[in-house]
Amino acid sequence: AHEEAFWSFYEVDLEATVKIVPMDSWDIFQVFEQLNNYLMHHHSLQKSKFHQQLMSTFMPLVVHYLDVMGARLEKDLSTSLTTETWRPEQQSCRSAEEVFVKLRALHRFVQRLAWPEPMFAEHLVKRVQRLSSDTLILLAVKTFRCFKEKIAEQKPEAEALYTVPRHLWVMLNVLHASIEQASTLCKEECQTRSSTVAINNEGYGSDVHVSLPKVCELMQNAMTDLLNTILADILLKLTRHDPGNFMSNLWNKLRSKSFDLDSLSLSVEHNLVALEECMSPAYINDMTMVWYKSILSAVQQWLQEHTEQTLKAVQFETLSQVIELIRHRFTLHFSHEQQGRIPLLSSVEDRLRLEQSAAELAMDS
Repeated sequence: AHEEAFWSFYEVDLEATVKIVPMDSWDIFQVFEQLNNYLMHHHSLQKSKFHQQLMSTFMPLVVHYLDVMGARLEKDLSTSLTTETWRPEQQSCRSAEEVFVKLRALHRFVQRLAWPEPMFAEHLVKRVQRLSSDTLILLAVKTFRCFKEKIAEQKPEAEALYTVPRHLWVMLNVLHASIEQASTLCKEECQTRSSTVAINNEGYGSDVHVSLPKVCELMQNAMTDLLNTILADILLKLTRHDPGNFMSNLWNKLRSKSFDLDSLSLSVEHNLVALEECMSPAYINDMTMVWYKSILSAVQQWLQEHTEQTLKAVQFETLSQVIELIRHRFTLHFSHEQQGRIPLLSSVEDRLRLEQSAAELAMDS
């Protein structure tokens, strides 16, 4: 009783202190931390009148502070991305790393408060996780928008299109790093929220564990389209040799100039180097496999579109050279044995072997 009476004298001082400190200041919460820690270590003072007063005084301050930090994070992110150089820094880029540091600091802030009332303590954890989720989704969507703007600046006929600009790899790093951060900052984030983060009428679900992989997949698909520019041109030219194409004979005569396999080889070589130099080590193998499978998928799709006809010699020879070239270029990342276990590769090679057998039978008959 004496202890509680003693602490009651500080209620007026507490209220006076709160009034003179700005509501969005981090410093005011050091008062709460010290007083709360002391009260929690003295059983007779836990949940006392003064302790209750302490919590009721700081409860709206904590909520306000998190709201202010969330708004500030969003504003700072939008500003920093406009001047971002997209150079590699740690696992992503300067702007993204700043966001990650600030989010981790907010999580530590909530942990240090050690709020004594379980329900509000849980609310604070969920609130900071929701803030982290919204911020990471916003970072991903804004980065993807920058990514698309950079791609739009590329000219289709430009040599640079065949060697993907290095800043695009850094943007992809940001997506992978955001997914990694979400695994710790948002691991208990509720998946039933109905709100969405929208940028330029692009809607993304509010569940960070769904939205970030979705945006990352979109970026990877756009990246592989760029990486496979020369391959797409080769496959388009191969179609000109289809039976029934009235220009087929002319294309057969020009075949030596139609397919630039040397450019394809150099493009793959240069882009693999850029990938290794610009992507964070933790993400290199995954992206390399995504790219490798996209090449096989493009070839397989072309073959599926030609299932009802026997391939011309030029088509068979070119596709065989493409597959051999790709297998060779990717050997540093995946051994021939590993590549052989990829179903897409097996499917393509089976079809080419079938075409080879059909051609040999035709020659014998």
